[in-house]
Amino acid sequence: MKILLLILVACLAFCVSIDLISIYDLIDFISTIIFLIITLVSNAEGQLIIVGLIGFVMLGLIFSYSIRSFKSIGSKNDVSHRWDVGYSGHSNNSGEAKVRRALTQYCRSRNAHVLNNVTLRLEDGSTTQVDHILVSTKGIFVIETKHYSGWIFADPKSKAWAQTFFRIKFRFQNPIFQNYKHVKATQKLLAFIEPRLIHNVVVFTGDALFKTDKPDNVFYIEELIPAIEQYTDAALSLNRVQFCIGRLEYMRLELTRETDIEHHEYLTQKFGRLPPAA
Repeated sequence: MKILLLILVACLAFCVSIDLISIYDLIDFISTIIFLIITLVSNAEGQLIIVGLIGFVMLGLIFSYSIRSFKSIGSKNDVSHRWDVGYSGHSNNSGEAKVRRALTQYCRSRNAHVLNNVTLRLEDGSTTQVDHILVSTKGIFVIETKHYSGWIFADPKSKAWAQTFFRIKFRFQNPIFQNYKHVKATQKLLAFIEPRLIHNVVVFTGDALFKTDKPDNVFYIEELIPAIEQYTDAALSLNRVQFCIGRLEYMRLELTRETDIEHHEYLTQKFGRLPPAA
């Protein structure tokens, strides 16, 4: 019986490895097997041994499956950098949604506006997408979001940072460098604004923990708004804020018609008719 059980588990493991069945189907199936064994095997010690064996193998399968998933998800985090395999455990969209909510709430009581998922065209004809651009009287904040888990080891001067998750090490592009291209694109678009007023900001929204000192302008999500509040409130006039918003809205590449309508209705309600973009 034990040999048959081991063969069964080996077959199930192979099916999972080639994605023939899902890990959830596997868990349901093994749970049923455990129930049948407990029902049919009268020897309590035998039950314990068999259940323990199945449980041990199942945990191994789940861990192996998770690691494969981590690498698969991580490799899709940034298609422009194939070696960037940092793991989040969830889509980075959930992290961006958290930052969007925080910034939207902030803007309700400030002379500020946040633009999300801003796609800009570069000089070479390629495009770049900025997670968030906050335009306020405190300046312009170009924000890159990372929704990661595990331990983060960061060096502001290094091209790559390291992430450790369950003793598995991943490398991902230094997000400060990654966001630098976004900052330069924004500076070129808003050439009438002093470059020092356009800030490179990186936000970590997952449960990742830095095991080294966080570099300047890198924050956990709960630190983002207090950090923005530290800047001088009169860096930009309200007229400049309105002009910058109009310029960015005019130059961004449209994602969907609905998105564009939503943006302009909100801007009209908050700021009135925006100045024409030059």
